[in-house]
Amino acid sequence: MTSRMEPNQRLITSLEKGTWTSRTYREAVLKQIQNIVPYDAYCFTTVDPQTLLSTGAVTEDGIEAIHDRLFVNEYMEEDIHKYADLIRCGEYTAILHASISEKPYCKRSVS
Repeated sequence: MTSRMEPNQRLITSLEKGTWTSRTYREAVLKQIQNIVPYDAYCFTTVDPQTLLSTGAVTEDGIEAIHDRLFVNEYMEEDIHKYADLIRCGEYTAILHASISEKPYCKRSVS
């Protein structure tokens, strides 16, 4: 049996074959993701693999308005779910609830 997600996943994956700029590719992927998972805001960034710094983002206007504060938080303040922390521990997504429940993500579970 095919799950409801599989056709959408194939459609998103098929976008790789197009001739896109980085920006138009990310915009097309965001459009397909929103068909599966509705969202109100987005930020789809590219990241330098050596430094883990953002190298450019496609953002919704509300996020764009606070982008400078998001960078300060991500790179200069202590917080949970930092991108670099997630990558270092092999997690690519995280749920806030998991960080405050009894099974926090790997950064907090390391002794």
